[in-house]
Amino acid sequence: MHRIPSHILALLLLASCATISVADDAAPDDASWVASARRAVVYIRRTAPRFPASHGSGFLIDSAGLVYTNRHVVTARHGEQPGAKLWVGVPSKQHPDDLDYFPAVVWHLPTDDRSLDFAILKIKAGSDYGRFPTLTLNDARLRLGERGSAMGYPFVSEGLPVLSFNKGYISSTRVRIG
Repeated sequence: MHRIPSHILALLLLASCATISVADDAAPDDASWVASARRAVVYIRRTAPRFPASHGSGFLIDSAGLVYTNRHVVTARHGEQPGAKLWVGVPSKQHPDDLDYFPAVVWHLPTDDRSLDFAILKIKAGSDYGRFPTLTLNDARLRLGERGSAMGYPFVSEGLPVLSFNKGYISSTRVRIG
């Protein structure tokens, strides 16, 4: 299990492509750490009859299948869409570029504040699959200018989600959405 500073949540809430952030002190220069951490970064696809699919990223926070993501990834932009389904692609245990897909349900969606772009999903694997890899949050304060990294699936190319990893600096600590 990997510990990730609390600014992961802040960046998750701010990122339009639902990437996640990890601290530089978590050794993102270390290719083996990135290879391990990426196994808990998931691709999320929302489908509904007569509507184009939407997608985003999230990360597993619980080995039983809880996923943190953005509200805009799991909800329809223009109201309810009958028959909508959520699918979560988890990097395969055999090869992390291949994804194993699991149906998802919305576990928690804040109802009192639509500006909070946050949601929790729940996925469940069969007993033969085993437990999911996870990333965990800690309570470190987010600091402006602190180094960080982002990992997620910001787009789909030729029908396949593309994993991206970038490094940079925390450029904002308080942003009101909406």
